[in-house]
Amino acid sequence: MVTGFYGLNIAVRNLKEATERYTKVFGVEPKHMPESAFAFPGLEGSEFDLGGVHIHLITSNQPNTSVAKFLENKGEGVLLISLRVDD
Repeated sequence: MVTGFYGLNIAVRNLKEATERYTKVFGVEPKHMPESAFAFPGLEGSEFDLGGVHIHLITSNQPNTSVAKFLENKGEGVLLISLRVDD
């Protein structure tokens, strides 16, 4: 059963610019997510913790990742919605 909302992953083309923009909007300093934070190589991001709701800005430095393909086909936007579950 779904018990709550965990967060969003947002695909962005320019991580630095998007991080600066979202930092101003949220008023929260993000945590950098290096490539080692991801299950697949070629990704990096910024994580904003908004009182237990997590917003991840994710970009790709390789053309063959799912994020790069998403950006190519759909442009910037919500890539993934994460929910909390009880099991």
